[in-house]
Amino acid sequence: MIGRHLSGCGLSPELAKFYNETIRSILPKIEQYNIASAAEVGIDTLAERLEAAARTADPQWVGIRYIGAWASKP
Repeated sequence: MIGRHLSGCGLSPELAKFYNETIRSILPKIEQYNIASAAEVGIDTLAERLEAAARTADPQWVGIRYIGAWASKP
């Protein structure tokens, strides 16, 4: 069994883009469940806004956790 996640400190443009594309992929469900509208999310500028917020906050971040397991049949 294995569990991994992305994590780090400070500004990470790559992680901002990763989060942006993750939100982009679930945006239809975000709207379907009335969590936020596409206009509220502003997906086309989300990565830039995340980066700008990170510049001022000096964040610690943890990405999504990936878990996997495997086995063999005797």
